[in-house]
Amino acid sequence: MPDGDMKKEDRNTGSGSRSSLLRRSLQRLRPSWPELADYLTAVLAGLAGSFAFAPAEQSYLIFITLWVLFRLLYLPRKQARKCWVLLGSLCFFTTFWIHLSMTEYSDVPMILAVVVMILFALYLSSYHALAIFLCNRLFRGQLFIKNILAVPACFILADYAAGHILTGFPWVCLGYTQIGTVFGNLAPVTGVHGITLALLLVTGLTYHGLRVRHLWHVAAALLLVSVTTVCGGTYTQPEKPVRAVLVQGNIMQQIKWDPARAGEIFSTYYQLSRPYFLGEEKTDLLIWPESALPDMENNIGDLIAKLDLMAQRQDFSFITGLQTYQPQDQAYYNSVLSVGVQDSPEDIYTFLSGNRYYKRHLVPFGEKVPFQEILRRYGSFFNMPMSSFSNGPDEQENIAAKGVRIASAICYEVAFPDEMQENIHDTTTLLLTLSNDGWFGTYNPATAEYHVSAGPYQHAAIARMRAMEFQKPMIRATNNGLTAVYDADGTVLAELPFYQQGVLTVSVTPRHGSTPFGIHGYSIVFSVIFGMLLIAGSHLLILMMTTTGRRRRIRERRLKRGRREHRDHLEAC
Repeated sequence: MPDGDMKKEDRNTGSGSRSSLLRRSLQRLRPSWPELADYLTAVLAGLAGSFAFAPAEQSYLIFITLWVLFRLLYLPRKQARKCWVLLGSLCFFTTFWIHLSMTEYSDVPMILAVVVMILFALYLSSYHALAIFLCNRLFRGQLFIKNILAVPACFILADYAAGHILTGFPWVCLGYTQIGTVFGNLAPVTGVHGITLALLLVTGLTYHGLRVRHLWHVAAALLLVSVTTVCGGTYTQPEKPVRAVLVQGNIMQQIKWDPARAGEIFSTYYQLSRPYFLGEEKTDLLIWPESALPDMENNIGDLIAKLDLMAQRQDFSFITGLQTYQPQDQAYYNSVLSVGVQDSPEDIYTFLSGNRYYKRHLVPFGEKVPFQEILRRYGSFFNMPMSSFSNGPDEQENIAAKGVRIASAICYEVAFPDEMQENIHDTTTLLLTLSNDGWFGTYNPATAEYHVSAGPYQHAAIARMRAMEFQKPMIRATNNGLTAVYDADGTVLAELPFYQQGVLTVSVTPRHGSTPFGIHGYSIVFSVIFGMLLIAGSHLLILMMTTTGRRRRIRERRLKRGRREHRDHLEAC
């Protein structure tokens, strides 16, 4: 054969092998129909689980999501990828309301907002997918150890990581779905992550028991459920009730930061509060929401001084949200300020006086833009009003107001219980969160209709969980809803509807003392997780040692057999 033909045949053979390799690679990437069914089931399970969160609050649906999750964990391949799809779908459907801050109050197109939300959901769930992937690698073939001990423990660690890395977003914790159920009794002992762990263990034990037909696993799940019923003890003690008045101004977000409307906004809040400032009605606490005074404290010091004097004359404390600029630090702060009756009659308001709280955990892109020197060049999404705040100190004094001690959290901060715990003590008697959730609703001027997304409902549920964890009443004052007061056990004492001006008057019973969670935080949950991982790791170590010993014995037997065969061969020769 001529050399040219041989080279041509070699090229054709190489080309054919490359195309065959590419074809096989594409076939491996292309999922089969059963795999497509698994992915579709994962997406539907994530959708179902989103209805377990507020506002639907169908708590039982989270067990369907977890049942599918454990089914995927028992598949022979691609478990982590399919679980990632399930948990990503859960995050996407639960937090899709965030897109309103981009599409309604910025110039981001809807299609781009959807893409951003998909990527955000995949990012949040990537921590859990990575945890499941590592468990599959380490505990291959050990289904009980992997799925009942390792995966639930690593799932909680992934929850914690997602809630703290890159400022964190601890919004989609499964424990928030169990407010008002028997699992909610764990809140004052273990916090929300402990509730999530209990959900994973109960579902995992039940699924594994039915799968392998061992009823003792199911019995262990039932025992765990029964244990949660005895955790709902009373850990804090009541004090004398106080009367609180919460004012909801319902200021439209479109005019909230318009300097020309500042006088109108103040007039709205003052007219709703006028009977209390003039002594026509009595109260102990008068509370306005986050940023109720739409100007810097530096510019309205005389106005605040007058309100302070009026509140002292009528014997109540006035608490409001506002912005403060500290010239010495050249820093802007999102603040809570209390004036009027404080610890003693001599306490009067002066600029930058005490009895205030500075927000410490700022909303990324909403209150503080990372890499702002670069990002602020790219569209109005990175230039929202009031997005240049500084972080307040980690530990701050409780606000003193008419004989009570108040631990404060502004808006987004209420989702971080371990940070709140640093400022909640035995002497703390009330919890307070001021918020403005107007970013996550829409208003149609043509029809004068408001649309409320799921975000404010979920935000209120998170505040309610904080009341349960610390067993202290939670007061939640907002600009446009949901303004509410929750008792120490999470009971709704009173609330105002969304998008309505109004005044909420309620009698609240302050409580002193601390819960186990208030004292130890997540140390209890992390201790349980450490024990679970220790058992799983010990089992893995014993298995490795046993496997290593077995392999060594097999090699020794093979070596002896080889030597014997070699000796027999020499003797035969």
